[in-house]
Amino acid sequence: MLILGIDSAGDGCNIGTMHDDQILSLILQPMERGQDSAMLPLIQQALAEAKISFDALDRIVVTRGPGSFTGLRIGLATARGLGLALNKPVIGIDRFSIYYEQCKSRMKNLLVVLQSKRKELYCRYYPQDGTAYEPTMMTLDEIDVFCKDHENIIVVGDVLAEKSAITHAKEAEIHTALKLGAKAVIGDLSCNPKPLYVRPPDVTMKAPVISKTILTDIPAIAAVHAENFAAYAWTETQFKSSLELDTTHAWTARVGSQITGFIVCQATQDQWDILMIGVAPTHQRHGIGETLIRQALQGASSDKAKLFLDVAADNVAALALYKKCGFVQTGQRQRYYVRGDKQIDAVLLTRFP
Repeated sequence: MLILGIDSAGDGCNIGTMHDDQILSLILQPMERGQDSAMLPLIQQALAEAKISFDALDRIVVTRGPGSFTGLRIGLATARGLGLALNKPVIGIDRFSIYYEQCKSRMKNLLVVLQSKRKELYCRYYPQDGTAYEPTMMTLDEIDVFCKDHENIIVVGDVLAEKSAITHAKEAEIHTALKLGAKAVIGDLSCNPKPLYVRPPDVTMKAPVISKTILTDIPAIAAVHAENFAAYAWTETQFKSSLELDTTHAWTARVGSQITGFIVCQATQDQWDILMIGVAPTHQRHGIGETLIRQALQGASSDKAKLFLDVAADNVAALALYKKCGFVQTGQRQRYYVRGDKQIDAVLLTRFP
């Protein structure tokens, strides 16, 4: 099988060709910008070095992220354009799976950490049983806490690469991407050439304004909940029924005139329970969730009450945030959440007054 590999997810434009498991050509071109003009000439150079034509290719493999927004779009657009013109299948490989493939034989729980050029790094956790948690972003401090909470774990990924080893790491990365692309099953949704961004695009975000939730907020907060939880989202009627109870405490976050998040708590005697919290996907990772949680903590504290919640065990970002806010794990419900064909444990957390 003859494969063309394209990688422009990071600070470079990397092209490789492979026949079966043998690399025929490999070009690593570091660059922070300009991939759009460099991509096709480098592809032509790689094919010439391998002495193969475009028509001879069996499939095209492209890294789909996470990484540079611009680089990802250029690589994916080029791969899809070539695939359409040549009538060849295009396989998208996420970079987390590349490092998992390289390190899974170590028989450890793996946390793959990738560079992001910001304080928060791209992360994905792979327990030893081979399942994959949802991708997220964590700071170095949050990664440290996460690793202390999980036994038999090692951290892998390009964030650990020394400068002297970066070239070797990129060679290994594109080689592994080509091998995964060769094994991929055409039509497998996990290999669609669609971008894996993990975080929203950078925008200048105003600080949220927090206010008590009122009934006219319900359509907007129901929409935010639906964006996050799809089929499991509450209806407007369910929100209204909850908010009309004297024991319900809820707050809404606004950025400008837009409702961007909410939190709903239920108070009973000496404890509060967070029933739900949601932040619009376009406004996540900007501190809105933490601001809402601290508002709930303030409310519970005024009642001298404990604050309870549960969260899916694979929601790494939420677990890190709650622990940052002082919550501790006090229990676990086995297979509590159902997500497709997967059953996920619920972690029970408590913030004591």
